[in-house]
Amino acid sequence: VSFQTECYIFSFYHLLGCLT
Repeated sequence: VSFQTECYIFSFYHLLGCLT
């Protein structure tokens, strides 16, 4: 579930976090 974690970690970069 690292993908979702990345989203949360990159809150400021929500879009980028989710895309990457």
